[in-house]
Amino acid sequence: MSETGCFVVPQKKIATVFDLEKWCHSKASAVHPLGYADYMAMLHELNDSVKGVDSTEDIPISQNVINALEMLNNFQLLILECPPKTMKVPRYGNLAYADWHQRLTEVANDAVSELLPQEKKAAYAELVPYILDSFGNPIRIDYGTGHEAAFLMFVMCLKKLGVFTPDDSKALVLRLFAKYLDLVRTLQTTYHMEPAGSHGNPQLLTPESYLLPEMVEKCAPNNLFFDAVKFILKTKTGPFHEHSYQLWNISAVCTWEKVNSGMFKKYDAEVLKKFPVVQHFLFGSLMSIEPCGDIIDPNLKKANEICRKSDAKAASEKQ
Repeated sequence: MSETGCFVVPQKKIATVFDLEKWCHSKASAVHPLGYADYMAMLHELNDSVKGVDSTEDIPISQNVINALEMLNNFQLLILECPPKTMKVPRYGNLAYADWHQRLTEVANDAVSELLPQEKKAAYAELVPYILDSFGNPIRIDYGTGHEAAFLMFVMCLKKLGVFTPDDSKALVLRLFAKYLDLVRTLQTTYHMEPAGSHGNPQLLTPESYLLPEMVEKCAPNNLFFDAVKFILKTKTGPFHEHSYQLWNISAVCTWEKVNSGMFKKYDAEVLKKFPVVQHFLFGSLMSIEPCGDIIDPNLKKANEICRKSDAKAASEKQ
């Protein structure tokens, strides 16, 4: 593995479905770096920090968050250098996206390095792969929840390094993540990127409100959830219950509190514990797959051992 100081270039370590058990039991400790439990804890912390807060509310923004916002803005400006190409054969995904991603690759090292204090500049080598994986795949020209998770892991690593503090939580959600969403949505609409695995005043608004286009339009500027629904309505056609079935189901939930907790459960089950998504996650010295303790389920532990022996046998047969 390539190393730069005490940091390492992160790599994929979830090779089989059996590796999911290690990931789901990973947690920071005196020995191990950040893991699954820490990722979920960060999401809950960020979620709780903005409950009842409008997206347009005046909030404090630290210089480090401002620097990260400027980085994303510069990434967005690269789109002007890579206009969509005229495609002879209509297809999902404009090839100019690969040009944009190449430009991103060229500027990422310096862009990420500028976010770090002098004594931690070496960490850029570990952070850059997360940022390169945050905006979609340049070969498949698609974007999905795994790419979004890569950006959140990038944020978590910066928190681990002390670049972001708990005082930044509101700004990380309402400013930085909002800017990230704006950028990836611009990429999706500009380059017609394919979705990678699709499923389809808060106290005064009921959950079924987002089924009303006029309510979505009214609330989108002040609410990230409604803003996301607005983007869906803009980019998809047909009845809402057909193109966004899972989201449509939520309209039957009676309170926003239950919607919020249900979203966490759905994200945990459909993103963080789905092999097609997590097989692309990257792990290094800041983010680890290693469990904090022994694997609890003996059956899964045995399955892991069987899988390792099977992989070893297959490898020896190829030689």
